[in-house]
Amino acid sequence: MSIPQLKYELHDSAIVRAEYKESGRLELLINLYEIFYPGSPPIQLLISGIKNKDEVKKFVQELVVDSEAKGEMWVRIDAFSYDDKYESTSGNLHFVLDVAHRKTIGIHCVKITFLTSKGKV
Repeated sequence: MSIPQLKYELHDSAIVRAEYKESGRLELLINLYEIFYPGSPPIQLLISGIKNKDEVKKFVQELVVDSEAKGEMWVRIDAFSYDDKYESTSGNLHFVLDVAHRKTIGIHCVKITFLTSKGKV
């Protein structure tokens, strides 16, 4: 079985909501970059079966705390891609999430899903 294709180029898109669930699931609401996706509604990126839970949880907590201090969440994504340091296989996925003014985080997970207002992409 092949690894999932990334449906969107997330460079310069913005995370406007981030929620980490103790089950090892990260839910990101993302406003797509208007130049690449004019008029597109926000999408959800669901990352499930996270294996490096503590690292991802800390990363999300920092995003939320910083956003609360500013009064809103708007975090620019520099890159979201497969991590070329590791081989991703079906059910064993490795990503890097690079956001502005933060350390890049590696995310090791089982599954990713992109959702729009119309459903699964």
